[in-house]
Amino acid sequence: MNPVSESLEQARFFAWVKKHRAQHPEFSRVFSIPNGGYRDGRTAARMKMEGQEPGVPDIFCAVARDGYHGLFLEMKTSTGKLSEAQERMIVTLVSGDYRVEVVRGCMDAAARLAVYLGLPVDMPDMLALVHD
Repeated sequence: MNPVSESLEQARFFAWVKKHRAQHPEFSRVFSIPNGGYRDGRTAARMKMEGQEPGVPDIFCAVARDGYHGLFLEMKTSTGKLSEAQERMIVTLVSGDYRVEVVRGCMDAAARLAVYLGLPVDMPDMLALVHD
């Protein structure tokens, strides 16, 4: 069986986030940072000129908690590895008082976000994030 892609894991995570925005208003400040993926040369050059930086994590929660300015989540599959640019960016962000978590799939991301925001980790339907 092939592992689920990072993209699908992230889509599942955001479906869960959007479902709970009314109950948890902080979720309206959780968004993706579309840094990865294939781009044609022209689009990649334009995005670089617009300030895209390699290694920036996939997801940001713009909520300050416990001395952190916000939470970054880097989505990985169970076998995914950090690039050198990601490792460097994580060090940079942590040194600026941001919390950074490398998460392994949508359930891990949901649990880490819940913990960061002080919400129960066993929020209803968190298990529904996992689909075959």
